[in-house]
Amino acid sequence: MFGLSLAPVAATASPAAKVSAKPARHNPAKLRKVHAKIVAGSPHAHAVPAAAAPSVDAAFNADVAKILKRARPHEGAVVVSDVKTGRILAWTSMGERDMVATPVAPAASVFKIATAATLLEKNHTLPTTRACYQGGESGFTAEDLATGSRKHAGDSCASLGEALGKSINLVFAKLAVERSTPEDLRETATNLGFLGPVLADRPLADSRLRIADDRYGFARSATGFWNGKVAPVSVLAALTAIANDGVRIRLQTASKDPEREELGEAISEKTAHSLTRMMVGGTRFGTSKKVFFPEEGPALPGIRVAGKTGTLIGGHPTRMYSWFGGFAPAEKPEIAIVVLLADDVSWTKKGNEVARDVLQRWFHVTPKPGTPKPATSGAHKS
Repeated sequence: MFGLSLAPVAATASPAAKVSAKPARHNPAKLRKVHAKIVAGSPHAHAVPAAAAPSVDAAFNADVAKILKRARPHEGAVVVSDVKTGRILAWTSMGERDMVATPVAPAASVFKIATAATLLEKNHTLPTTRACYQGGESGFTAEDLATGSRKHAGDSCASLGEALGKSINLVFAKLAVERSTPEDLRETATNLGFLGPVLADRPLADSRLRIADDRYGFARSATGFWNGKVAPVSVLAALTAIANDGVRIRLQTASKDPEREELGEAISEKTAHSLTRMMVGGTRFGTSKKVFFPEEGPALPGIRVAGKTGTLIGGHPTRMYSWFGGFAPAEKPEIAIVVLLADDVSWTKKGNEVARDVLQRWFHVTPKPGTPKPATSGAHKS
């Protein structure tokens, strides 16, 4: 277990977040300048950090490590941030390398968040915009795209919002090629943090995602099919921005009481709110419904979780990569979380189950009967 837990800290009430001078909200140029400064100013921009993160909540981080270990992946990572300040609350990795900061896994369907943001932001697409399809559950061909998004005999149809919640590949593929461009997707993915350097208080490795230019390749890139590799901390940066109404917040690893540093608008507030509602669908009726709303009752009563799963099988050796990224409570986000598990094709837990256990630990929720109890080593301290 490669954990970053430190000595326990004294239990204190959560201090009010210190806020630095607030820049103009719509400032993508500042994001580009910050990206360039990180890349040019540090010879270690691609290095995996070796030092621990002093920002972590030691007791919470230790419990997160136990939850991750209980999932028994070959490799895995859980990273959690305080939404308002960007403080890293947990940074836990399992395996021989730091899985939080190292881009080793395909983004899979988690990347549909960036595609949805592009469609909403750039091309007058609504969460209710529909596309029709046949098949495509585990993959699709160039011929599948040729029919377009209009309904034909035997088709199923779904809105963009439904497709994000249920991770419907062909809806995303068709809407992407019909209503966006590779340049649009690259720009949005960079602004959110999926592409390029992580905007943090120390150098972290860049994600290595590729957005293809040809029609079929672009459709596959937009749905997250083997379009390169991304680190969990990059996904966390994107989710922290969405949870902050579309504003990028610098991730903070050095202090338990950091100042909030805003880095400009990644996406509009309207797009961020639409994405949040769509991601709530993922835990209410989509791919995480059985985890967050099992038959015995909601896993987190009264707390709505915005989340997105991602799963891909492949690589050498063959691994099943299982992602979950999200934040809670959805209406007033407190923490953002990313889980990545690299398992055999057989597995003990998936990423959304680990995320549920971590969220139950943070929000002090007792698991329902039949649900494994989250590990705990003491009361939560922020």
